[in-house]
Amino acid sequence: MIFAQVPEARSLFERVGGDDTSSAKFIGHAMRVLASLDIAVSLLDQPEALQSHLEHLHHQHEDRHVSACYYKAMERALLHVLPAQLGRCFDKEPWKACFHRIVDSIHG
Repeated sequence: MIFAQVPEARSLFERVGGDDTSSAKFIGHAMRVLASLDIAVSLLDQPEALQSHLEHLHHQHEDRHVSACYYKAMERALLHVLPAQLGRCFDKEPWKACFHRIVDSIHG
């Protein structure tokens, strides 16, 4: 869904097989990204651990010059998929706030 919104984002994922989103290499990367997001959400009530995790992610993304539009595309993708996965437990505004807290730290 991200690549459908911003096809040029695919170039950021050349190293992990972004040209074939069904490849094991790309799926593995996508799973690591989602696992890292899961860790960040899980650490929201542990500020010091969260900050350490987000600093690590910031350093990983710093040299890649990830544009804000890509984070926005990821937000739209997540907010589209999460309701289907979480059902009536999904509450859009808290998810958006958490995502923005995470992205603001990563993007700087």
